[in-house]
Amino acid sequence: MRRSVSRRRVLQLSVGAGLATLLPRVARAGSGRRRLLVYFNQGGWDTTQVFDPHFESSDIDRDPDAVPASAGDLAYAHADSRPSVQRFFEAHGHRCVVVNGIAVRSISHSLAARWMSTGTPSPDAPDVATIVAAHQGADLPLPASVVSGPRYPGTLGRYQVPLNHLLVAAARGELPAGAFDGEREARLRTWLLQAAERRLEQTGDARVEEYLAALQRRDALDEGLEGLDIAEDADADTLLDAAVQVLARGLSACASIQGEVPSLVGWDTHSDNDAVQDACYESAFATLHQLVDTLVSTSAPDGQPLIDSTTLLVISEMGRLPHLNAQQGKDHWPVTSCMVIGAGVARGRVVGATDGGLNSLPVDPDSGEATAGGTMLTSASLLAGLVERFDIDPAEFLPGTTPFRAPYAG
Repeated sequence: MRRSVSRRRVLQLSVGAGLATLLPRVARAGSGRRRLLVYFNQGGWDTTQVFDPHFESSDIDRDPDAVPASAGDLAYAHADSRPSVQRFFEAHGHRCVVVNGIAVRSISHSLAARWMSTGTPSPDAPDVATIVAAHQGADLPLPASVVSGPRYPGTLGRYQVPLNHLLVAAARGELPAGAFDGEREARLRTWLLQAAERRLEQTGDARVEEYLAALQRRDALDEGLEGLDIAEDADADTLLDAAVQVLARGLSACASIQGEVPSLVGWDTHSDNDAVQDACYESAFATLHQLVDTLVSTSAPDGQPLIDSTTLLVISEMGRLPHLNAQQGKDHWPVTSCMVIGAGVARGRVVGATDGGLNSLPVDPDSGEATAGGTMLTSASLLAGLVERFDIDPAEFLPGTTPFRAPYAG
């Protein structure tokens, strides 16, 4: 049953003009705010099918139907059976950097996902979206929204929120029948605010200020989630829209979502690799095309296209062996590729490198070109370069790591 008195109205009823001035200002993500959207593909993709084909190598079992293709300086593999890949790069290749040769350091799904999301195997390490949110969106109602997929709050758990049907229903006040008494809550809210006012005057306690700020963020959340519906069984399009909307409405600085795959298939292709990876890539790139189109056509709170202030990181937790097994599948491989798209990206090219056997090659961290005197590109250096682009010192989270700066402009 929907409650008859909103929490926002309770605040209006219970806070006098004098007390309202004590409430700290809760910002919305407006002009100058930078955003991060993480699109995770669970299972481990075969990088040779699109990102890192090595047509020159005889040591790799590639899709036999693939041919070389390019969008400007961005080279990739094309096949007629996955037309969405070509459509995506033709439309948005100028917004993209493909990163090859990322050493993951694990072939366990769970551990590799942690490595690719946090740059370390530590359970105390926060993922990259939460790190960025703590610095770019700590003043927002939902600093880092996890719509779906893995989440690693680490030591920054207070900045990460699962954006699901439970949160939306609670924010809208859809409580069980008889569970909400608007008048009683208004009286309780008034008493709490008056008590907070007295304590703040007497002690200047920072915790009281944090409490008052939390109340205001709660009311900003009410307003921001208006009209946003996420059912318990929400489909992929609804979840994708939710990830974009929390950024566009100024509720979050960061969001993360896991990509859907067609029914009965998945990226973890220990058998029938070529056909199943083909179907997954077709689905993923069709979704990515929709997602980037939406970022282009949706306005940020400052009125500018959301793509101009949003960096999109597209990852999977690992790659796949260069050779087919007896079941015509490919097993796990601790080297992978990713894409970085949108704001701040030095667009339309490929950086990082592997040899003809899909082994990572040392690269120059600033240019991304393979060089004998370079450093190994790891998930840690990839993420260190990303957080540095958000004006965060990577040494705070990834000490001793050389940031990989090649994907970014200037």
